[in-house]
Amino acid sequence: VNTYDCGEKISSWLSAFFGRPCHLIRQSSNFQRNAKKKHGKDQLPGTMATLSLVNEAQYLLINTSSILELHQQLNTSDENGKQELFSVKDLSLRFRANIIINGKRAFEEEKWDEISIGSLHFQVLGPCHRCQMICIDQQTGQRN
Repeated sequence: VNTYDCGEKISSWLSAFFGRPCHLIRQSSNFQRNAKKKHGKDQLPGTMATLSLVNEAQYLLINTSSILELHQQLNTSDENGKQELFSVKDLSLRFRANIIINGKRAFEEEKWDEISIGSLHFQVLGPCHRCQMICIDQQTGQRN
């Protein structure tokens, strides 16, 4: 990905605001990278989803029912009888989703080809293969 630093003035301001060294990095406007779409029956020929500074897609949708199921599985797998390992909110934050829905069944979203929110229509590119970021507490930066 081709990027550029937005300059010392904004870096100084961000660093002062956050109390640590920061730089604002933008993707170069002449750089284009396309998503690897799954081949669905309703995929329009010649259509490409352009990516910016993301791994797989511009949007990530998660289902609250799926998070609740994952929460139950993770917390019942603790053999030492410890307190709850993760809260539902913490699990949701780890996935860093843009869109959170309240589906009726856990993991039903994995079978969808498209979704509509009001007049907006989104083509599902496929499941997210999240990297190790889900193993990092988004508040502390600690891996657990």
